[in-house]
Amino acid sequence: MADELLAAVDRSFEYAEEVLRGISDEQRDGPTPCPDFTVVRLAGHLIGVTKLYTGIAGGEAADPAGPDLAGQRLDATFAEAAALARAAWKPSMMGATFQTPFGEMKGAAIATFIVVEVLGHAWDLAAATGQATRPSDDLAETALRLAHLMGDPTLRRPKMMGPEVVVPSGAPIFDQFVAYIGRDPGFVATV
Repeated sequence: MADELLAAVDRSFEYAEEVLRGISDEQRDGPTPCPDFTVVRLAGHLIGVTKLYTGIAGGEAADPAGPDLAGQRLDATFAEAAALARAAWKPSMMGATFQTPFGEMKGAAIATFIVVEVLGHAWDLAAATGQATRPSDDLAETALRLAHLMGDPTLRRPKMMGPEVVVPSGAPIFDQFVAYIGRDPGFVATV
């Protein structure tokens, strides 16, 4: 289970890297499905959350709001943060307890949160910038299962995910994941 969970984290990072590579300079100030977040601000949050994940492993705090990305490449900055996170977390850490900004959590719960958060915000960025790229169905299925395991009290607390959006039965699995975490899979950015 620990190896599978860290593999899902790694694959979530890969998807986010792909999305961030597809964002042009002209799209950085555009709107996203996250209210009050521009593309560049949401990319900063995604980088901040990834750095927080790394910091937790080493017992250090990090700002989940993220860095100032003025003049920086979004994909390269995220890739650097993701590489540090990959190196920091080991399968043996999944059963350990860590101090987080949300209180004490097991490593597996933190990794679960990272999969849901990274895939969710990577989709936000893809939708905001008109990218059709999606993770594989098996990763989307894993993320949906993990989001359900988090439970509504954790997933839907203030400043987290919104209420579930209803999608047609038989909707693609990634649409089901996106809808479960409170996004409209049909979101189209307006400038």
